[in-house]
Amino acid sequence: MTQTAKIFTTGRSQAVRLPLEYRFEEKEVYIRRNAMTGDVILSRRPDSWEGFFALDAMTDVPADFMREADRNQGEHARDPFEDTHIIKGDIPHVRKRLVAVPMHSVAVSVVTQAELAYGVAKRGHPQGLATKVREFLARVTVLPWTTEAAEAYGELRAACEAGGVVLAPMDMMIAAHAKALTLAAAKVQDQAILVTRDGAFSRARVPGGLTLDDWTKLPS
Repeated sequence: MTQTAKIFTTGRSQAVRLPLEYRFEEKEVYIRRNAMTGDVILSRRPDSWEGFFALDAMTDVPADFMREADRNQGEHARDPFEDTHIIKGDIPHVRKRLVAVPMHSVAVSVVTQAELAYGVAKRGHPQGLATKVREFLARVTVLPWTTEAAEAYGELRAACEAGGVVLAPMDMMIAAHAKALTLAAAKVQDQAILVTRDGAFSRARVPGGLTLDDWTKLPS
């Protein structure tokens, strides 16, 4: 049912008084205008990557962001996941792969969010970098750590130790999270894919297997 909302204009700004059932819990929402109808649309999260990509011209992401200095995971700290390339924009075809996927199906582990937060905090929370990370996370689903992920982690760690495969601790948690999602997705005949460029995951002997994809490679 369509309802009306009061609009109040003060100078160059406007305020909208929304009916109670339409009110947002958030203190800030995203706004855009439909180019065809002229309608103004408010939403909790962005519905495209355009605004995020536009930040490239205003923000210089350090070349070493989320590499050895940030990951602090010894010799295996080589930034195996591709969220960093999306944020940096340093590999164009990674972003092409990204926009080809429906936004609602792009997700990151809360472990990834923690690593990104650490990388920003280590640099003193520079505004441009912090904004870019925040806008990236606003456009993906951040998945919480679950009991199922913890169980998958235990199985994966034991399998890696038995097979002599070394994964950095945080990377192992992310891989376990992906495996837990794969098990959950199988119940609805869906598939979870871990996007990474680290070949160690293919050697990790994840119990039951894990589907991998490397967006840094050009399509054949």
